[in-house]
Amino acid sequence: MKKYISYIVIFFTILIIAVMIDKNNSPIPKSAAAEISFGDEIISGVAGAIISNLFSGSDTAMPNSKEPAAENEPQILAPLPTASPSEQLFEDPEEIIIADPEKFFPTESAANNAREPMIDIPFEPTLPSPDPDNLIRNGYFLMDYDGWERVLTDEGGSSKASIVESKNSLFDRALQINQTGLGNIYFTQTVPVNSINLTFSATFESIATRGLIFGFSGTGYSAIVLDYYDLFNNHLGFTALSTLNENPFAGGPAVGAPEKIKDTNTSHYIEIESDQVNKNFSINLAQEVSENLLGINPNDIHFIEITLLAGSNDQDAEATLTVSDLVMKYFLW
Repeated sequence: MKKYISYIVIFFTILIIAVMIDKNNSPIPKSAAAEISFGDEIISGVAGAIISNLFSGSDTAMPNSKEPAAENEPQILAPLPTASPSEQLFEDPEEIIIADPEKFFPTESAANNAREPMIDIPFEPTLPSPDPDNLIRNGYFLMDYDGWERVLTDEGGSSKASIVESKNSLFDRALQINQTGLGNIYFTQTVPVNSINLTFSATFESIATRGLIFGFSGTGYSAIVLDYYDLFNNHLGFTALSTLNENPFAGGPAVGAPEKIKDTNTSHYIEIESDQVNKNFSINLAQEVSENLLGINPNDIHFIEITLLAGSNDQDAEATLTVSDLVMKYFLW
């Protein structure tokens, strides 16, 4: 065997040189750089082992050059079997547990509970506001008696005045005046005007009673009076919305019979039935003067005095006036 060692060494040496020449002539990929570097170490190890065997004459086997290379080559692992997304999700439907079903599939009760609580907003109707074109100051009596002058005629009777609640008014307020027995009470306000092209309106109730003896007793009386004045404060005439119990003998031939109330060219009485509500009673003042007060030149009117009156000429008679929503304003033809 030893006589063939030299031939074997020469054969392997030539073989190694040939392999090295073949590798040097072929292009080296970048990914194989680590393998070649490690391969050089393998080649050196093989040559060292061969030389050692030559000098020692040992039969030790040469290292297997392929095994180290196989240990350091990148290992390509076979892909693990994977399931599709649907198979992964429903791989075992019985094992799927939903912690809170209503979270994903809300019931009607859960949906109602999730809603914000409704806020109960009370309905508030729009409140009326005083007419800005009203020429009468405090015609709704929202400021009690402001703008009005009170006049009292004391003849032994009893006079009363107050601001009361009234459902007939837009603002639930009204002036109420009462006279029991002899005397009278009234509230007055003067309004300067530039023209008689005006409308006057009021909501009111008038009450008047008689004395004890029919035909020989006096009466209570209540009225809303519009007095007309010129630029120099001269009285021109009036319109009266009046409630009274006229004596049945008034204007008759009997001696001492009272005069009957009658209109003139400068005075106009509009009879108002007792104990009846007159809501938004309206007068066109231009028409009133031109048709019923022919003795008054409409162009002479510069002031209109409004009087709210309750009185009695009998100690046993009584009168009451409840009035609200007094409005006087211009209109266009």
